[in-house]
Amino acid sequence: MRMAAMRILLVCLALAPTMLDAKKEKAEKAAKTMTPIITTDLVYGTFELFYDIYDEARGFVTQKAGPVLAPVVDSMATHLPKDPLAELCAKIGVKKAEITDRVAGAQAALLHAKSIAVAKSAQAYEPLNALAVSLIDAFERLLPKYAGLIPKNLGDLLLFQLYFFVVVYLLYRVASRVLGILRGIICGVCCCCCRRRSKSVKPAAEGSKAANKGKAAAAAKKNGKK
Repeated sequence: MRMAAMRILLVCLALAPTMLDAKKEKAEKAAKTMTPIITTDLVYGTFELFYDIYDEARGFVTQKAGPVLAPVVDSMATHLPKDPLAELCAKIGVKKAEITDRVAGAQAALLHAKSIAVAKSAQAYEPLNALAVSLIDAFERLLPKYAGLIPKNLGDLLLFQLYFFVVVYLLYRVASRVLGILRGIICGVCCCCCRRRSKSVKPAAEGSKAANKGKAAAAAKKNGKK
């Protein structure tokens, strides 16, 4: 019994490094997930960059143009009435309160419509996002090597599809252009060969025609003598 136990212990000790190496390899494979090619973070970052550039440009223009435009604005303000809307309503014959109430009602209706649209879009987004995640999971099961290539959300899936189709279209355009150039080169070579052949055939044809004419003339002379 002791010998059997010692043998089992020795076998376990011998197999322990192999099992540890296998676990380590599995952990490394699990850690080695592909980084996404393109994500919506790139789009958001681009918009943020453009907004920062716009904000800086607006601040620069305001800082430089403020001292120049301030006197012009002040002079225009002195010629305008204190309440332009009230004066305009008085000229038209409409009360200012009615205009402001209608504007406030329109703004409230717009905010209500926006809130409804946000709620409906959230309700529609959830099943679409679940469908996108299931499609990405199916793709990763089909090609485990590319696991993690597409982040699991609807926006990144749509952006990846757009990127993929753009790349395929550009490759198609480049391939068609290269094939067109090759076709032109081949057609040019074939045309040159055909022209050379036609030039070499023409003298032989002209010589045969002249020989036929000479034979016909000799035959006609013989017939005339008879």
